[in-house]
Amino acid sequence: MDSGHQPADECCSTTARALDIFNRRGSLLAVALGGYFFLVFLSFLKINLLYLLPPLPSLPSPKLIRRVN
Repeated sequence: MDSGHQPADECCSTTARALDIFNRRGSLLAVALGGYFFLVFLSFLKINLLYLLPPLPSLPSPKLIRRVN
């Protein structure tokens, strides 16, 4: 008589498959979020470095050379 329970092997394989799918999605989410937060961190770092670094010396502007005919 069938009691409606799955055989043990089928249950374990279903659980393993579900965990594998969850693990892959979690990994993709972690990579996506990690990449996003890394870019935010880099932009934050770049902005702070601009304030911390001394200003660059200004270079003289190049003179325009006129051609005389």
